[in-house]
Amino acid sequence: MKSFFLLVWALLSLTATGVVARELWFAPSWINALALLLPAYYSVCFFQLIRAAFRPWGLLGPRRRSGFWVCLLLLPLCLWPLRSA
Repeated sequence: MKSFFLLVWALLSLTATGVVARELWFAPSWINALALLLPAYYSVCFFQLIRAAFRPWGLLGPRRRSGFWVCLLLLPLCLWPLRSA
C-alpha cells in the first residue's frame, strides 16, 4: 500500500511540477519562478506525510508526526483570504 501511495505521489508531483515548469519556460517571470516553489513545497510535505503515516504506529504512536505534515499542507490555504482581500 505504501508503494501505491508513493507511486501516486510521484505521478502527481511530476505532473504538477512539469505544468508549472512549462509555464515558466513559455513565459519567464519572477511570479512563475515563485509559483514553481508551491508544487515543490506540496511534494515535500506529501512525501513526508506518507513516510510518517506508514511508520509503525505512525498515526497513533507517541511520536505522531503526521499531524505536523497535515498542518504544513494546510498552511498555504490560510493565505487565500488575504489574496482576495
